[in-house]
Amino acid sequence: MVGNRGLGGFTALLLGSVGITVAACAPSSVVVVRGPQAHPEGPVVVGVDGSPRGAAALVTAFQEASRRGVGVMVVHAWTFPLHLEAVDDGYEALYAEGRRAGQELLDKSVAEATASFPHVEVELRLGDRSSAAELVAASDDAQLVVVGTRGLGGLRGALLGSTTHALLHHAACPVFVQHAG
Repeated sequence: MVGNRGLGGFTALLLGSVGITVAACAPSSVVVVRGPQAHPEGPVVVGVDGSPRGAAALVTAFQEASRRGVGVMVVHAWTFPLHLEAVDDGYEALYAEGRRAGQELLDKSVAEATASFPHVEVELRLGDRSSAAELVAASDDAQLVVVGTRGLGGLRGALLGSTTHALLHHAACPVFVQHAG
């Protein structure tokens, strides 16, 4: 567990360099304690993207929620399909397809976890902003956000994915960084 502020000269940074380094390089999962205060009655929030690391984060979120006696909010942010051959279908059709695919991914992701944790209440949240924006917004009323590292983004060589990096800087509650699952 690490805190969220460094003592260095970059006061605009919301997480110190030690916190980022530990979250990125630790051989096991890390909790970064940040935000003014977690909401003890709030849910455990987790982002899913269909990746193996996202699946590991989902299991961790259900374990944490079960241990804490709270629910889980499972968040997926679908991306608007911007391939040229779909332009003729129109915005409404593309939007509907994106939402349908996102909802399908959410439903599939939680099916196994809900079977293993039937006593944990589940809320599904499907958003059309970036995953970072959706998870930061969900953190406002949460007691913990669980996120995997290096999911489906394009920079797989990076130590932390862009969503995890954004959460470490902007979440309103502690962030559990799930390493290898």
